[in-house]
Amino acid sequence: MEDAHWIDPTTLELIEQSLDHVQTRRVLLLITARPTLVAGFASHPVVTRLALNRLARVATQAIVSRITHGKRLPEALLDEIAAKTDGVPLFVEEMTKAVIESGAMRETEDAYLLEGPLSALAVPATLHDSLMARLDRLHGVKEVAQTAAVIGRSFDHATIAALAGLSESALGEALQRLLDAELVFRRGVPPDATYLFKHALVRDAAYESLLKARRVTLHARLLDILEGDEGAAPEIKAQHAEAAGLGARALDCWEQAGIRALARPAYKEAIASFESAIRVCAGLGGDLRWQRREQGLHIQVGQALIATQGYQARATLRAFERAMVLADAVGDVSLQLPAAYGQWVAPYIGGTDTSALAERYVALAEAQPETGPRVVGLRILGLERFHAGRFRESLALMNRACDEYDPARHRDLALRFGHDSRAASASYQAWNLWVLGFPDQAARKVEDSLRFARETNHTNTTGLVLCYGTGLPRVWLRLPDQVESSAREALRLAEDNSMALWHAMALIQLGWALGEQGKAPGLDEIEAGLRKLGQMGAGRIEMMSISLAAEAYVRGGRHEEAQAIIGRASTIFAGVREQSLAADLYRVRACLARRGGAEQRAAAEADLRRSLKIARQQEALSLELRAARDLAAMLAERGERRQAADLLAPVYGRFTEGFTTADLADARALLDALPA
Repeated sequence: MEDAHWIDPTTLELIEQSLDHVQTRRVLLLITARPTLVAGFASHPVVTRLALNRLARVATQAIVSRITHGKRLPEALLDEIAAKTDGVPLFVEEMTKAVIESGAMRETEDAYLLEGPLSALAVPATLHDSLMARLDRLHGVKEVAQTAAVIGRSFDHATIAALAGLSESALGEALQRLLDAELVFRRGVPPDATYLFKHALVRDAAYESLLKARRVTLHARLLDILEGDEGAAPEIKAQHAEAAGLGARALDCWEQAGIRALARPAYKEAIASFESAIRVCAGLGGDLRWQRREQGLHIQVGQALIATQGYQARATLRAFERAMVLADAVGDVSLQLPAAYGQWVAPYIGGTDTSALAERYVALAEAQPETGPRVVGLRILGLERFHAGRFRESLALMNRACDEYDPARHRDLALRFGHDSRAASASYQAWNLWVLGFPDQAARKVEDSLRFARETNHTNTTGLVLCYGTGLPRVWLRLPDQVESSAREALRLAEDNSMALWHAMALIQLGWALGEQGKAPGLDEIEAGLRKLGQMGAGRIEMMSISLAAEAYVRGGRHEEAQAIIGRASTIFAGVREQSLAADLYRVRACLARRGGAEQRAAAEADLRRSLKIARQQEALSLELRAARDLAAMLAERGERRQAADLLAPVYGRFTEGFTTADLADARALLDALPA
């Protein structure tokens, strides 16, 4: 891996991910870079950093001897080369060639002799001077080298032929002379050959020797050539457009590069391309046309940042804030919608009160003729109702969101609002159906959302559905084998696409599933996931995961940690308007307290009765069943078996489905053991 100081984000990530895989194999990965490179992989235990110091006199002499094929140079000239090159290998090589080719030396059988005094020999003072001296002596070739340098360090025969405008014979002769001079290397045979400048500094010397006007002309002509090549990368075209001073065309190319990267998805590449587009756009002036373009770019980079850094990341928040400022300046409500969504979703994930932001978005969406944003608004309101514990209202809104979704018109919502609205709404239908006491329908809706996500083929949507829409309902349905399967798939997806939020959530669900199945304690995965969520400020998801962590701590016999994390959850719940899991929080806290003395058992009973009351107020039949089952078991333990049966039987009797699920099976077994 050469010149890693110019590395792109995806290749850097490839290196970082490969290190764990190669550390037990017979693999050598050699990376060269300037000392300025700062890379996270440098601290990996299998990485050894070697500083390449300047060459000593002996090594310098060895290079000179190779260039001269063993023939001696005058000692004074050798001293001059050693002093001026200061042990830089490329400079040693190029200066030696420069003085040999200067015409001031006479070659004998075993040496090169000066024809005059050393002072008469123009020894180049710098590497650039040395390279230019060699190019200048290649009459008729320098122009081809300069033209090739405009393309880049590597170039193909077809492109240099189109750009140089020479006959095939003249071009072939010039390239051959560059090859003979070892300034350029070739792979393949023309017209299918590719070429590579010997070193980036050789290319730079040729490029910098061009007059600026000529340079601009060549970049513009090269851009036209690349426009006719369907395989030309848009980011390459963007660089040449910028070098040609063609800002509008550079903007188009950078945006195209970002859109392509987002679709692959290569989120880090997308961010880099969109940020370049924003930079170019900002330089085109304050006209409303460019403000409108820049606003759209901030929305797109925000979508990529959501996937990689999370909804709460500073960069994500900045992107949507800037998008809203520009939308206000342009005065177009349709532009405000994606920005308003971004401003809602960040604090939503953070776990703060977002009801006012949700109402603001919905008001903007209702004022627009476009139906897609209104579908998104239904989903937003449905989520707000869910977290307020208003599950029937939430389900009705999610049903409307699914019914009003039109695949032909609304498929592009994923690119503007983070994920596909139909797949997400089906996930939230599953949430509500389970809570309201319809576990079989919830399980079917899980499969529906997962199937739709796969058809949509939008990576962030798939991550959301695997964790939010599949993992959570399957946890509630007590299906650990299926939770493990979806969590492992989500982890692979998150690792492949650098999606930190879904990676953290999948870790927690995997840990819970492993512990439930007795395969492993699962606590390491859960704790790692919770740490990541805390670092990202994803308080909402952290709250929804705490009961899983508490269960795992209890299962592992770590009751103090379980008590501590439940206490932390109680503090969080007290500070935000989060009612969706309040009933289950009290139930889990009661399960811990039941293990203590009489005083703690009294507190446990109080918590269970409070859980029961909340669940009934919310019409949350599944949560009511869990609280009634645990309270009935507690009553039965102290001999109040009739009261236990009278409590649990009516709750169980209100179910019309799901009798094979774990919660209902446990309740049925308890009822069977109680008096009829």
